[in-house]
Amino acid sequence: MKLKTAAAALGLGLGMAVSAGTADAALVISYQIGGGAVSSCADGAACDFNTIEGAVSTFVTGAGYNFFIETAQSYPAVGSQALPVLRMAVEGNTAPGTGDAPTLRLMATQTGFTTLGTTPFDLASTVNFPSELDNGALQATATYSYYLDNSNTEFGTGTQIGSETFTYNGILTSAQSTNQLVSANPDGSFSLTSMLVLSGIDRGTGFNANSVVSAVPEPASLALLGMGLLGLGLTRRAGRRKAA
Repeated sequence: MKLKTAAAALGLGLGMAVSAGTADAALVISYQIGGGAVSSCADGAACDFNTIEGAVSTFVTGAGYNFFIETAQSYPAVGSQALPVLRMAVEGNTAPGTGDAPTLRLMATQTGFTTLGTTPFDLASTVNFPSELDNGALQATATYSYYLDNSNTEFGTGTQIGSETFTYNGILTSAQSTNQLVSANPDGSFSLTSMLVLSGIDRGTGFNANSVVSAVPEPASLALLGMGLLGLGLTRRAGRRKAA
Protein backbone atom coordinates (compact mmCIF):
# COMPACT_ATOMS: atom_id res chain seq x y z
CA MET A 1 0.00 0.00 0.00
CA LYS A 2 2.83 2.38 0.83
CA LEU A 3 4.32 1.78 -2.61
CA LYS A 4 1.05 2.50 -4.40
CA THR A 5 0.46 5.64 -2.35
CA ALA A 6 3.95 6.93 -3.03
CA ALA A 7 3.65 6.21 -6.73
CA ALA A 8 0.30 7.96 -7.03
CA ALA A 9 1.40 10.99 -5.06
CA LEU A 10 4.81 11.43 -6.58
CA GLY A 11 4.64 10.00 -10.08
CA LEU A 12 8.40 9.58 -10.07
CA GLY A 13 10.03 7.36 -12.66
CA LEU A 14 13.41 6.54 -14.02
CA GLY A 15 13.52 9.74 -16.03
CA MET A 16 13.14 11.90 -12.90
CA ALA A 17 16.46 10.92 -11.38
CA VAL A 18 19.51 13.14 -11.58
CA SER A 19 23.14 12.33 -12.11
CA ALA A 20 25.62 12.39 -9.26
CA GLY A 21 28.16 15.16 -9.22
CA THR A 22 31.62 15.41 -7.74
CA ALA A 23 32.40 14.79 -4.10
CA ASP A 24 30.48 17.57 -2.37
CA ALA A 25 29.67 16.04 1.02
CA ALA A 26 26.08 15.33 -0.04
CA LEU A 27 24.37 11.97 0.39
CA VAL A 28 23.68 10.32 -2.99
CA ILE A 29 21.92 7.11 -4.01
CA SER A 30 22.09 5.37 -7.37
CA TYR A 31 20.30 2.47 -9.03
CA GLN A 32 20.67 0.34 -12.14
CA ILE A 33 18.17 -2.17 -13.50
CA GLY A 34 19.62 -4.93 -15.64
CA GLY A 35 22.04 -3.48 -18.18
CA GLY A 36 20.28 -0.11 -18.22
CA ALA A 37 21.70 3.28 -17.42
CA VAL A 38 22.83 4.17 -13.92
CA SER A 39 20.57 6.84 -12.41
CA SER A 40 21.29 8.83 -9.27
CA CYS A 41 19.50 11.05 -6.79
CA ALA A 42 21.28 13.46 -4.45
CA ASP A 43 20.09 14.91 -1.17
CA GLY A 44 17.95 17.97 -1.90
CA ALA A 45 17.52 17.27 -5.63
CA ALA A 46 14.10 17.28 -7.33
CA CYS A 47 13.95 13.48 -7.19
CA ASP A 48 14.39 13.52 -3.39
CA PHE A 49 11.09 14.01 -1.56
CA ASN A 50 12.61 13.74 1.93
CA THR A 51 12.98 17.28 3.30
CA ILE A 52 15.41 16.26 6.06
CA GLU A 53 19.03 17.18 5.36
CA GLY A 54 21.13 14.04 5.27
CA ALA A 55 18.25 11.83 4.08
CA VAL A 56 17.12 10.77 0.60
CA SER A 57 13.83 9.10 -0.33
CA THR A 58 12.65 8.38 -3.86
CA PHE A 59 10.29 6.12 -5.79
CA VAL A 60 11.28 4.41 -9.03
CA THR A 61 9.06 2.59 -11.49
CA GLY A 62 10.06 1.04 -14.78
CA ALA A 63 12.01 -1.81 -16.42
CA GLY A 64 10.11 -4.47 -14.51
CA TYR A 65 10.31 -2.92 -11.04
CA ASN A 66 8.44 -0.64 -8.68
CA PHE A 67 10.61 0.13 -5.69
CA PHE A 68 10.71 2.70 -2.93
CA ILE A 69 14.04 3.75 -1.44
CA GLU A 70 12.29 4.51 1.80
CA THR A 71 15.32 6.23 3.17
CA ALA A 72 19.04 6.55 2.76
CA GLN A 73 20.57 8.41 5.69
CA SER A 74 23.89 9.83 6.80
CA TYR A 75 25.09 12.98 8.55
CA PRO A 76 23.66 15.35 9.64
CA ALA A 77 20.50 13.21 9.91
CA VAL A 78 22.35 10.35 11.64
CA GLY A 79 25.90 10.08 12.88
CA SER A 80 28.43 12.81 12.16
CA GLN A 81 31.52 13.41 10.06
CA ALA A 82 33.66 12.08 12.92
CA LEU A 83 31.34 9.16 13.70
CA PRO A 84 30.18 7.81 10.30
CA VAL A 85 26.81 6.19 9.71
CA LEU A 86 25.38 5.26 6.29
CA ARG A 87 21.96 3.59 6.08
CA MET A 88 19.74 2.44 3.23
CA ALA A 89 16.29 0.83 3.29
CA VAL A 90 14.37 -0.30 0.19
CA GLU A 91 11.11 -2.12 -0.46
CA GLY A 92 9.50 -2.97 -3.74
CA ASN A 93 7.92 -5.46 -6.08
CA THR A 94 8.58 -6.83 -9.52
CA ALA A 95 6.15 -6.50 -12.42
CA PRO A 96 3.96 -9.53 -13.21
CA GLY A 97 5.28 -11.97 -15.79
CA THR A 98 7.23 -15.19 -16.13
CA GLY A 99 10.81 -15.91 -15.23
CA ASP A 100 13.07 -13.70 -13.15
CA ALA A 101 13.16 -9.93 -12.94
CA PRO A 102 16.32 -8.13 -14.11
CA THR A 103 19.15 -7.67 -11.65
CA LEU A 104 18.72 -4.57 -9.48
CA ARG A 105 21.75 -2.72 -8.14
CA LEU A 106 21.33 -0.06 -5.44
CA MET A 107 24.08 2.11 -3.96
CA ALA A 108 24.33 4.82 -1.31
CA THR A 109 27.36 7.03 -0.70
CA GLN A 110 28.46 9.91 1.47
CA THR A 111 31.72 11.88 1.39
CA GLY A 112 33.48 14.11 3.89
CA PHE A 113 33.99 11.75 6.84
CA THR A 114 36.88 12.75 9.10
CA THR A 115 37.70 9.72 11.27
CA LEU A 116 41.44 9.00 11.34
CA GLY A 117 43.32 5.78 12.10
CA THR A 118 42.26 2.19 12.75
CA THR A 119 38.50 2.17 13.26
CA PRO A 120 36.00 -0.65 13.87
CA PHE A 121 32.90 -0.60 11.67
CA ASP A 122 29.66 -2.51 12.21
CA LEU A 123 28.06 -3.82 9.00
CA ALA A 124 24.40 -4.82 9.28
CA SER A 125 22.64 -6.45 6.31
CA THR A 126 19.03 -7.69 6.14
CA VAL A 127 16.87 -8.99 3.31
CA ASN A 128 13.39 -10.50 3.04
CA PHE A 129 12.96 -12.53 -0.15
CA PRO A 130 9.64 -13.49 -1.75
CA SER A 131 8.58 -17.09 -2.26
CA GLU A 132 9.64 -18.81 -5.49
CA LEU A 133 6.48 -18.79 -7.59
CA ASP A 134 7.98 -20.85 -10.39
CA ASN A 135 9.32 -23.55 -8.06
CA GLY A 136 12.63 -23.26 -9.85
CA ALA A 137 16.16 -23.62 -8.55
CA LEU A 138 17.18 -21.74 -5.43
CA GLN A 139 18.51 -18.75 -7.30
CA ALA A 140 17.42 -15.49 -5.68
CA THR A 141 20.42 -13.75 -4.12
CA ALA A 142 21.16 -10.50 -2.31
CA THR A 143 24.80 -9.43 -2.26
CA TYR A 144 25.95 -6.59 -0.01
CA SER A 145 29.30 -4.83 -0.42
CA TYR A 146 30.71 -2.05 1.75
CA TYR A 147 33.56 0.28 0.76
CA LEU A 148 35.77 2.93 2.34
CA ASP A 149 37.58 5.23 -0.08
CA ASN A 150 40.39 7.48 1.16
CA SER A 151 40.21 9.55 -2.03
CA ASN A 152 36.89 10.86 -0.66
CA THR A 153 35.10 10.07 -3.95
CA GLU A 154 31.36 9.49 -4.39
CA PHE A 155 30.76 5.77 -4.90
CA GLY A 156 34.47 5.19 -4.36
CA THR A 157 35.54 1.55 -4.01
CA GLY A 158 39.13 2.01 -2.87
CA THR A 159 38.92 -0.51 0.00
CA GLN A 160 36.22 -3.15 0.39
CA ILE A 161 35.68 -3.48 4.13
CA GLY A 162 33.05 -6.21 4.02
CA SER A 163 30.58 -8.24 1.99
CA GLU A 164 27.70 -10.66 2.51
CA THR A 165 25.62 -12.82 0.15
CA PHE A 166 22.22 -14.25 1.07
CA THR A 167 20.57 -16.96 -1.01
CA TYR A 168 16.86 -17.70 -0.98
CA ASN A 169 16.35 -21.20 0.40
CA GLY A 170 12.70 -21.60 1.20
CA ILE A 171 9.72 -19.69 2.54
CA LEU A 172 10.60 -20.49 6.15
CA THR A 173 13.98 -18.81 5.88
CA SER A 174 13.20 -16.01 3.45
CA ALA A 175 14.19 -13.32 5.98
CA GLN A 176 17.95 -13.31 6.54
CA SER A 177 20.30 -10.94 8.34
CA THR A 178 23.81 -10.65 9.68
CA ASN A 179 26.17 -8.29 11.51
CA GLN A 180 29.89 -8.07 10.86
CA LEU A 181 32.46 -6.17 12.90
CA VAL A 182 35.41 -5.19 10.71
CA SER A 183 38.45 -2.95 11.04
CA ALA A 184 39.46 -0.27 8.52
CA ASN A 185 42.00 2.54 8.29
CA PRO A 186 40.44 5.85 7.21
CA ASP A 187 42.86 8.72 6.63
CA GLY A 188 40.70 11.57 7.93
CA SER A 189 39.03 12.48 4.62
CA PHE A 190 37.11 9.62 3.10
CA SER A 191 33.82 8.38 1.69
CA LEU A 192 31.67 5.38 2.56
CA THR A 193 29.62 3.44 0.00
CA SER A 194 27.22 0.54 0.37
CA MET A 195 26.03 -1.54 -2.56
CA LEU A 196 23.18 -4.06 -2.76
CA VAL A 197 22.66 -6.33 -5.77
CA LEU A 198 19.39 -8.29 -5.99
CA SER A 199 19.17 -10.99 -8.65
CA GLY A 200 17.02 -13.98 -9.55
CA ILE A 201 13.82 -12.61 -7.97
CA ASP A 202 10.63 -13.95 -9.53
CA ARG A 203 8.38 -11.54 -11.36
CA GLY A 204 5.20 -10.56 -9.54
CA THR A 205 6.69 -10.74 -6.05
CA GLY A 206 7.85 -8.29 -3.37
CA PHE A 207 11.01 -7.76 -1.37
CA ASN A 208 12.61 -5.49 1.22
CA ALA A 209 16.20 -4.97 2.28
CA ASN A 210 18.27 -2.83 4.63
CA SER A 211 21.95 -2.03 5.04
CA VAL A 212 23.86 -0.07 7.68
CA VAL A 213 27.56 0.69 7.96
CA SER A 214 28.53 2.59 11.10
CA ALA A 215 31.70 3.36 13.01
CA VAL A 216 31.80 1.88 16.50
CA PRO A 217 32.67 4.46 19.21
CA GLU A 218 35.91 3.80 21.04
CA PRO A 219 35.60 2.58 24.65
CA ALA A 220 37.30 5.80 25.78
CA SER A 221 34.61 7.86 24.07
CA LEU A 222 31.90 5.78 25.72
CA ALA A 223 33.62 6.19 29.10
CA LEU A 224 33.76 9.96 28.67
CA LEU A 225 30.08 9.97 27.75
CA GLY A 226 29.29 7.93 30.85
CA MET A 227 31.34 10.27 33.06
CA GLY A 228 29.54 13.24 31.55
CA LEU A 229 26.14 11.72 32.28
CA LEU A 230 27.26 10.82 35.81
CA GLY A 231 28.45 14.39 36.40
CA LEU A 232 25.12 15.71 35.14
CA GLY A 233 23.30 13.40 37.52
CA LEU A 234 25.42 14.49 40.50
CA THR A 235 24.89 18.16 39.64
CA ARG A 236 21.11 17.68 39.56
CA ARG A 237 21.21 15.78 42.86
CA ALA A 238 23.22 18.57 44.53
CA GLY A 239 20.74 21.09 43.20
CA ARG A 240 17.85 19.19 44.73
CA ARG A 241 19.61 19.05 48.12
CA LYS A 242 20.17 22.82 48.13
CA ALA A 243 16.55 23.38 47.22
CA ALA A 244 15.50 21.21 50.15
